[in-house]
Amino acid sequence: MGHYGAVIACVDGKWLPATIKLAKSLLSKSAIDLHSRPGSVRRFRPSGCAVTEEMISDLVFVSCGLHAVKDILVVKHWDCGDHGGSASFSSPEEELEIYLGDLRRSKEILPGMINATIVKVMAVEPPEPVAVNLQTLLEQGLRVRYAVFCPKDLQSPSPQPEDCYPLMLK
Repeated sequence: MGHYGAVIACVDGKWLPATIKLAKSLLSKSAIDLHSRPGSVRRFRPSGCAVTEEMISDLVFVSCGLHAVKDILVVKHWDCGDHGGSASFSSPEEELEIYLGDLRRSKEILPGMINATIVKVMAVEPPEPVAVNLQTLLEQGLRVRYAVFCPKDLQSPSPQPEDCYPLMLK
């Protein structure tokens, strides 16, 4: 089942085709599990929240446990309504920095959340295939990449997905 990858992204449907296309290309996977909640990436906090914990549980049990996912892409998009949209920022540069900050925070927090959730799932003795996949993941590690869809022209008003490119967080 190594043909699966997973994506954590916002629910804004206009970004879905670009997100899936990026995930399939970047992760080199033919099938993508989508874990999507409003403002998904913005929700990652050290203390967590119910929406994030539910999403991470789904990611761990379904994607990592059942589909043996080892590659995840975390995606932000431009003009995110969870932040109030582009109009709530004083400049496109500020918007970009906020989105990159969300991704940086996710990069710090997400691996620990995933590992803690794997330990919880393993403690309740999941079905054997799930246990085997999760044990392999604990031993071999998970690869997570982070991207924000950024306008090619930062001064462009209301850019659409086709006007943007994926800016990868290092």
